[in-house]
Amino acid sequence: MLSEIISFHDGKVVKDDFIDINKSLESQADNLYEDMFQVVFENGDNYAIDVGWYGEEVGSGSFKCYLVKNHDWDNPIKVEETRNPKEVVKIIESLNELRLEISR
Repeated sequence: MLSEIISFHDGKVVKDDFIDINKSLESQADNLYEDMFQVVFENGDNYAIDVGWYGEEVGSGSFKCYLVKNHDWDNPIKVEETRNPKEVVKIIESLNELRLEISR
């Protein structure tokens, strides 16, 4: 669970079904799907960070991490992609930093 690894002081984790970052993707293939993790920041501009798995198979898919403002999913502020679950943690931290910078 990502909420056990990353602290979101001003955010509310609304979904956290992320896989174990210390296990292989192959061993967790049944747990890979869209909408695995989401944290919302409702203090002002209504930001969200969302993570999901996109692709039907482990070999052809990847995690996509979105930073969205005001529920505008068609025009995300930033999208990053990786196949590495541990890299997702770094990406979320960087998206959160970006959110803080642009909301100042």
